[in-house]
Amino acid sequence: MKTISLTISTAALAFFIAGQSNAASTPKKYAFVITYASKPAVERPEAWVIELGRSPSAEVYYSGAGFALPGKAGQSAPPTKAFGLGALAQTISDQNAVVVNGGFSVGTPSTPDGFLLVMRQILSPLTLAHDIKPPVYHLDSVICLDMAGKMTFRSTGDFESNPELAATTCVSAIQTTPRFLRSNQGRVQNLIPALDPARRKRTVIGFDAKGSAYVVIFSKPIQRYLIAEFLKQKPLPQTASNANPTVLITVNMSGPPTVSEGIGLVDAVGLSSDENAIAVINGKSLTGNMYRQLPSALVFR
Repeated sequence: MKTISLTISTAALAFFIAGQSNAASTPKKYAFVITYASKPAVERPEAWVIELGRSPSAEVYYSGAGFALPGKAGQSAPPTKAFGLGALAQTISDQNAVVVNGGFSVGTPSTPDGFLLVMRQILSPLTLAHDIKPPVYHLDSVICLDMAGKMTFRSTGDFESNPELAATTCVSAIQTTPRFLRSNQGRVQNLIPALDPARRKRTVIGFDAKGSAYVVIFSKPIQRYLIAEFLKQKPLPQTASNANPTVLITVNMSGPPTVSEGIGLVDAVGLSSDENAIAVINGKSLTGNMYRQLPSALVFR
């Protein structure tokens, strides 16, 4: 028998997404305590949850050598703290913006892995799987933005027969993985195998049933299936007795784990992971090294 207790605390961080009619929520910290039977806790994953409100304006930023303006690669950054989301945040006039890491990267210095599109400019091509039947995608999802910055999630397979369509469907886009959740005919599907053993730090972007967007940063390693279940399960009603609850989650090792409470998302995709899982709010690091060099980022206003 495996038990997970989850506690919620509120960070002393508040901000407003400029140009939106509703303010983003104060980030909430979720601390998971995973134990096995009566043994002491051996895993303590953590997550920060930021509700952005309905239809926040999103932008994709690209960096060739330190973050510059959207689509303008190669501009020199100051020699001190030259790279990363911290440098990007300094270039954005809206200091209340939420800045998070973008897609995956390869090499040193890091370059984008998979499709990266900024204002119709293709900076890295779409990664497909032509030689595999049925196709298995290294990067299975595309975060697609329109001209107004409205964000939707597409499957890489949508563009398999016509890769050029991705650059005409989206104004800006990031190809990424994995797709954690998808709503199908009113039923929310967890797309992660229950036996997936991988534990990683992770940035996740998602929507709830009302269309509110969320950023979720798992700042300590956690299994992807548990991430998906936490994102999927609805929160319990808040009362005086559970305003600061500890939620116990009993896991039967002979079957998939079940999570009794979460944040009620219906669609969610992951961004880059581990040391690249970074968030900056009000120009300050919420989690991760905000001066780590990254090739792409998402900015929510």
